[in-house]
Amino acid sequence: MNHKIIRFFRAIETIQGGIPASGERFREMVRENLEYIEIQCRRAVRVQLSKLPSTHSEEFDILIENESLELSNRVLDKLKEKDFQILRQFQGKSKLTTYLSAIISRQAVDMVREKKGRIREKERAAAMGKIGEKVYNIVFRQGLSIVEVQKDFLHRGLPVPTDGVLLEAIDKIKGSAGIPSDGNDIKKGFLSSVDGGGESFEIVVPDTGSNPEKLFIDTKKREEVERVFGDLMDGLSGEERLILRMRFGFDEEDTPKKIPEIASVLNIDEKAVYKRIGNILAKCRKTLSLQGVDINELF
Repeated sequence: MNHKIIRFFRAIETIQGGIPASGERFREMVRENLEYIEIQCRRAVRVQLSKLPSTHSEEFDILIENESLELSNRVLDKLKEKDFQILRQFQGKSKLTTYLSAIISRQAVDMVREKKGRIREKERAAAMGKIGEKVYNIVFRQGLSIVEVQKDFLHRGLPVPTDGVLLEAIDKIKGSAGIPSDGNDIKKGFLSSVDGGGESFEIVVPDTGSNPEKLFIDTKKREEVERVFGDLMDGLSGEERLILRMRFGFDEEDTPKKIPEIASVLNIDEKAVYKRIGNILAKCRKTLSLQGVDINELF
């Protein structure tokens, strides 16, 4: 799921209004330290990626930004987990920022450990050429079906790989993890209704290391997030959409702009930018409330 869009929803979530009193003190702690969390996440990611070559390239800067967004989302989820349990354990024997730094550090280590497997999968996919790369990007990263891989080849006017070829590619990319012993049904995929009850179906081929039911639920959540996000954007003015796109860089190839950069583009001072962003997020929160959308249920 697009981590930049998740960050946008998290920002809406921190805006005052409609928050249960029992958790308000801890939500306020998160709000007050949100900028610190983002800065520390960026620093943690830089430390982890500093050994990579070409650390001054534009691609590296984009990688830093994307990884930082993913880490900050992990940290915010951890802080919110079980009704802010980890913040409730804070006893004030150190600075809150020191406590947060320890949490960020642990989450950064966990994220790196999880990604080691992904890196090996990406390398195996690259070694397989065009088919491997497409399967990795569409099936493994986006969680879509092999049908979408075939559509991509068809759209580009290339020979369309068969189901068997794509399923074999999935197996090879997983490497030593392989297909589980009960993986025959998983390799065939499972049928899920596209239109909620019609006769149109698609074969969903899950990541072979995942539970098919969980993948199905995650796919539906992603579709719901995209629908809600689209509705929110449609309800904003052109200038409001521009400000949010600059701030959050929703598209994968875009890098979120810092407040001074946005202020320069809009030719207003930085305080005015903060106020406008706050007003837009509050407007989005009100819209979600009126629609009965609970952000906590989206993720």
